[in-house]
Amino acid sequence: MTQQLGAASEHHSVDMANLNYFSHTLADGSSWSQNMTNHGYPTNTWRAENIAAGNSTASATFTQWRNSPGHDTNLREVNYNAIGRAYNSDSTYKWYWTTVFGNIVDGPVTPCGSSTPPTTAPTTAPTTAPTAVPATVPVGGTPLLITRSARTSNSNS
Repeated sequence: MTQQLGAASEHHSVDMANLNYFSHTLADGSSWSQNMTNHGYPTNTWRAENIAAGNSTASATFTQWRNSPGHDTNLREVNYNAIGRAYNSDSTYKWYWTTVFGNIVDGPVTPCGSSTPPTTAPTTAPTTAPTAVPATVPVGGTPLLITRSARTSNSNS
């Protein structure tokens, strides 16, 4: 998880769930890439997005994306990471999933109770692609506290 990508993916999932739509374009008309920029993610970086709706589990959503060649390509790209999901019982699909992919780790999420401060976000893209670092997530997940957030000056929210 990263601060800015996590915030962008969660924002898109919550927006779809609360406003009952399913699209790569957000309800305010902004693109998925502009959503990343609005959450402070650097421009001129590797970027992509996968969205899904209707699956209540990460496993089912992952399988759905793996069975789609375009979505699977994004999942396999070593430069990409971050996911968000949202639920609204009044919406058409109930569950909405968004993966927002980028190649810059803007600052690791600080787990609840940790005293480790987040790192400062880079302002430029690296000249070479970073080496992928495998991540592990415990079964059942771990609640994470977002300790900082950023938006551009032209953000609508």
